[in-house]
Amino acid sequence: MKAGRVRLFRSRRRLIGLVALALALPAAPLEMRLVDVSLADAAVRGPAVELVGSASAAPAALIGRWIAESIRNRGVIDNVQTVIDITADGKVTGSGGCNRISGGATVSEARISFSPMISTKMTCAPAILDQESEFLLALGDARLWRIDEQRDKLILVDAKGVTILRLLRM
Repeated sequence: MKAGRVRLFRSRRRLIGLVALALALPAAPLEMRLVDVSLADAAVRGPAVELVGSASAAPAALIGRWIAESIRNRGVIDNVQTVIDITADGKVTGSGGCNRISGGATVSEARISFSPMISTKMTCAPAILDQESEFLLALGDARLWRIDEQRDKLILVDAKGVTILRLLRM
């Protein structure tokens, strides 16, 4: 194997290690961006991770346990609890309805972003797994948050301003 290929492989190995480390530390979520870099001693290009920042403390209004009422303006399965629990330090845990999930949230005023969630891999009915998948995708798409104080609901909105999740405080 050429030396350049070995360096590229090692670079990807480090990338995987950094991503695994970030996922293993949900109490301090980091926003990561995949960037393309050139190694100075060779014309090898490969991926690298840029750590952008760490989570700030979650506002008091966000802290607590929330159950999904709608995902992308569609109702949820009645007897399935799709929930998240947000702590003061930005740690997020919960259940997609079938599997336990864990990750983090970075909050800055009305902006919010969720780190990629790690989850168990249990088998459930296809409808429950579909709902869980949509829930996790919606968390990943969330960019803004607000609280409907009259109804005690957390509203998550995507980059286009579309409501993607409505959650009720438990």
